[in-house]
Amino acid sequence: MSARWRRAGLAVLGLAAGLLLLFGGQWVYRWATFTRPLQSVLAGRPEVRGYRVDLQANPPVVRVELAPVDQLQETVRSLDEALGSSLGPGRFQLEVADRRDAELVRDYYRLNLVLAEGLATGRFTTMEEQAQRLARQMGLERLTLTVDPSYLYVTMVKGSHYLYQLVPRSAGCGSEVGGG
Repeated sequence: MSARWRRAGLAVLGLAAGLLLLFGGQWVYRWATFTRPLQSVLAGRPEVRGYRVDLQANPPVVRVELAPVDQLQETVRSLDEALGSSLGPGRFQLEVADRRDAELVRDYYRLNLVLAEGLATGRFTTMEEQAQRLARQMGLERLTLTVDPSYLYVTMVKGSHYLYQLVPRSAGCGSEVGGG
């Protein structure tokens, strides 16, 4: 009977060791190929206040909280390129976090119609003029709109709060992808 218990104990011990190697190996692989390169890219960048990674998403989501920046479009492009060269293109989704408050969110939705119309018609100079007029009425300290082939980049500043929104050009203005 003791030999039987010994064999059962060895089997359980072997199973536990196998599971430890499997999950430990996965953790080491993820750390070496994703977490460590991510830390090396984001560490010491003055525009990055912090970041979180959702490894459960597919692809993993890297949510970067930005400090106040003058050029949102250039900052996002630079981060995306640096992360892409370190982690590999298509191995992550970059999201930008900001320091918005309820008032800035309300102001953003007041601008929504102007932004949607500008995206739909391609009349970006008219969109800019109308948006700046609304921004002055809302008391924004700064509103910056820039456009590239993929996104409309929106920066709104009021007091100590700031809102960054990346609006996909193909989806119109209702999408919340990339900002928040």
